[in-house]
Amino acid sequence: MKKRDLKSLQDAVNKAPNNIALRMMLAVKQYKNGDFDESEKNYQLILKQDANNVKAKQGLVELFFAKENFSAVIVIAEELIQKNVANEKILELLSKSLLRQDNIKEAQEIYERILDQNPFYFDDELEAVLEDKSYYKESDGEDADFDEEDEDEDFDFEGMERMFQPFSDDHLFVIETGVSLDDVIGLDDLIKIVQVKMRPFEIKDDPIYSIGFQTGAKILLYGPPGCGKTHFAKALPADLECPLLPVGLDKSAEIMKVTHNSYIHHIFDIARRKQRSILFMDDVEYYAMERMMPGQNPTWRTTSLLIAELDNLHGSNEDVLFLAATSNPWMLDTHILRAGRMDYIYFVPPPNHADRIQFLQRFLNLKTGKTKVINILAEMTKGYSYADLQYILDRAIDRVVMREIGKANPHYKFITQDFIDQIESHSGMVEPWFEQFFESMPKEWHKHQIYLQVQEFYKNYK
Repeated sequence: MKKRDLKSLQDAVNKAPNNIALRMMLAVKQYKNGDFDESEKNYQLILKQDANNVKAKQGLVELFFAKENFSAVIVIAEELIQKNVANEKILELLSKSLLRQDNIKEAQEIYERILDQNPFYFDDELEAVLEDKSYYKESDGEDADFDEEDEDEDFDFEGMERMFQPFSDDHLFVIETGVSLDDVIGLDDLIKIVQVKMRPFEIKDDPIYSIGFQTGAKILLYGPPGCGKTHFAKALPADLECPLLPVGLDKSAEIMKVTHNSYIHHIFDIARRKQRSILFMDDVEYYAMERMMPGQNPTWRTTSLLIAELDNLHGSNEDVLFLAATSNPWMLDTHILRAGRMDYIYFVPPPNHADRIQFLQRFLNLKTGKTKVINILAEMTKGYSYADLQYILDRAIDRVVMREIGKANPHYKFITQDFIDQIESHSGMVEPWFEQFFESMPKEWHKHQIYLQVQEFYKNYK
């Protein structure tokens, strides 16, 4: 966060010193910015107003751990445990703090408590030191199987985090995608939403934060395949100036060496550590499938875990844009769509006539400079997605190349028939999607926002 942004937030707090939510925001921002002393002051001021403020105490636990004040971590964390409000992150930091004070048995007990609550939990440091549960139970704090001469005097628990650093989070983020929001056609309302919700914090005389406005958002994009959901996500890092974390079990779960279920928590935790980030979950139905669907394997049910993350049970999603996309909304568990879990549910429609003209205009201007055939092509491609249009254009390019390659003086130029032939031989994917949508949607969905949005659009679309 830029210094002027923090100053603006500090000014806002000065104007409303009793606004706990605003001061909490300042304390969190200062912590993320590495200004630990000022962050601590604001957390303490919150506790003076509200001695039982759990979020302030949780914030202090993370702050004191970062400052390596492990005794303070232990005191506050144990208080939260007694009040039964210690989340998984607090227990993790408590266990690590106990390790750094050589209280291995106590650290083991907290570690086992985490595993009891979440069997899929994994942390490299805790696993590396505490995996031998039987040893710590039997030793009762004594060096059971070691003589004094066997002790490794150079072993330093305070160096543990560096010794067992698993991987760099930066490897998972995408910064450069080659596209920006200038390349997105339509979706103007959606663009405005993300720009406002993910803007860098800049208060001048704007009262936006004093009325409870919060950064970050949870947005579900749904609609026919190939209509721009993924393309929209790829366009965000350049304009929002924050990194994109694509969710993919195949690569990142393997890197982190976690199970498929614990991966959900880990990926959210990584996104939260950034000052601002975009967490993009494509094909979200894979992670949020209807839990009553027949044939489901309980081992792969990540729906409940995803709901817990969206409900902020394991940490605040402030400054995180959670963007989910699906072409199969009928497969989603309806509980994932409840108000508060998804801030916005946005239908990404197939391109209309004007959108297709704009798409084709960009292509033809770039490739040939000819524009007279655009209206004809746009009319012929009603019911086509952007992916359909791109397929037609790519095949037209191939046709020109095959026709001219090998000639002494090749002329790589399009004729209108190159496009028309491809259109006539290709069936768009949009109409079959609508058919499947109305066939697959259970009756209980017929009053849901998703069904009503598509139904209304389809009436005009036909």
